Amino acid sequence: MIRTDLALEAKEMYNGEEADLAAGVDAFEEDCDGIKLTFVEIKNKKGEQALGKAKGKYVTLQMPEFTKIGSGYYNVCVNCLTRQIKRLICKKENPSVLVAGLGNRKITSDSIGPLTVDGLIVTHHLKEMNLNGISQLGNISAIVPGVLGITGVESADVIKSICSYVKPDAVICIDSLVARNTERLANTIQLTDTGISPGSGIGNVRAEISENTIGVKVMAIGVPMVVEAATLAYDAIGADDEMVYNSIKEKTGDLIVAPKEADSLVSQMTKILSAAINLAFHNIPLEELYLYS
Repeated sequence: MIRTDLALEAKEMYNGEEADLAAGVDAFEEDCDGIKLTFVEIKNKKGEQALGKAKGKYVTLQMPEFTKIGSGYYNVCVNCLTRQIKRLICKKENPSVLVAGLGNRKITSDSIGPLTVDGLIVTHHLKEMNLNGISQLGNISAIVPGVLGITGVESADVIKSICSYVKPDAVICIDSLVARNTERLANTIQLTDTGISPGSGIGNVRAEISENTIGVKVMAIGVPMVVEAATLAYDAIGADDEMVYNSIKEKTGDLIVAPKEADSLVSQMTKILSAAINLAFHNIPLEELYLYS
């Protein structure tokens, strides 16, 4: 089966009974100043079976390629993403959040999480001090838990332990994703309230990070940065048969491919992500965020 972390693509690839899809999945689209928003809600077991995703809400932002920092469209992207974060996060006024940057900083296509954390205005320690003059700041703490092969500890265990001390109202996990369609690499953002299983897109499934496992509401934000080599070959020959894909997969194994401009694309996307999270929880204008960095 062709791999994708995007609920939008799972729905596009669905080839079962339409009645089962309709009974378990709601989907609609909106426009946000030129950004295409797709909302997919998996309502029940039928929906989970149809799309192979957990029950919950999935929001996908598909941005044009001209999201370079400094352009007017960058502001549009950040503001649109900020609104979606606020829609999915817990409804408590001024919630405290722990942001977890998942992934390996040393691998460019997997560094979305750590680099996003680098751009956050972290304030939990300031709020604990009850300082004057910081009423415009929300309560953000952050962690980069690393990867199991380096730390020997599951990210889920690290985050759960920190939550027991920091006691956030919600956790936001940032990670790189796998896409089905190369046109969605590095210009698509998926938000979901279901949590995340790091590495699931490339078959390296780690412990689930969700409200069920850590006891706190979890939002996952991901950017597709890689696609399977088998998927590229399958599309290149114009195949439309799962047996052909499986045959190709036997040859290519788990090889994945990233864009050659991954460095600049990751830098661009992480600036958008960190700015949007800062705006969602701090009462600071976008044009003044640099003053706090």
